[in-house]
Amino acid sequence: MQPLFQKNMSKKERFEDDGRTIADMSGVERPPLILPNIKRFKELRAEKKAAQENNPEVFSSSEDGQYRKRYESSEDKETRKAYLGGAISATLLIALIYLGAFALLVVILLLIWGVL
Repeated sequence: MQPLFQKNMSKKERFEDDGRTIADMSGVERPPLILPNIKRFKELRAEKKAAQENNPEVFSSSEDGQYRKRYESSEDKETRKAYLGGAISATLLIALIYLGAFALLVVILLLIWGVL
């Protein structure tokens, strides 16, 4: 008599590919490991600028001459800065807690070994 958990192990179902594509990855290129592909970066920048010039209803020119998407505003930048500042301060707080715990551990071990 076979145990219950080994009952279905002997019968493996065959995988059949139905040909559906979940995510088309044909246009994705591998990023360079050592040197950035500056030529491709310049091409992408030129394509983005052409798209901005061809779609004035999506992009608007600001006072400094830079194109921005219409839904971007200075509030978005301020919010991003606030989130970044909060993340950095939380990271520093956690790092200080770990450093303090390590220093306390060193002092306790030195007391146990009779050095202090």
